[in-house]
Amino acid sequence: MDDALLVASELTSDALTRSAPGSSCELTCTLGRYEVTISVTGPYGTAARPHLLSYPLGVRPGARLLDGLRLRVVRQIADRIQITRRTARERTITATVPLTGPAT
Repeated sequence: MDDALLVASELTSDALTRSAPGSSCELTCTLGRYEVTISVTGPYGTAARPHLLSYPLGVRPGARLLDGLRLRVVRQIADRIQITRRTARERTITATVPLTGPAT
């Protein structure tokens, strides 16, 4: 479950980082017998982040590095990851994390 919590945290942090004031994101977790499926829907692209436009080319120093690191962590933990663009300004990232426990 620790891995699932980390994935949920990283995906939510990614969505909130991309959010403009007043925006929201949605977290959904589904517990299966052998896995947890975590989906986060939230803003995507600089259109949702007008505060970035004050930097040249709309990119905050280190922003891409941090976003890439979050998704790299998720890719290392999750069995499957799917990114679905909902609209021009919104996407859903779904990750499936296996449940492992002590061998019986």
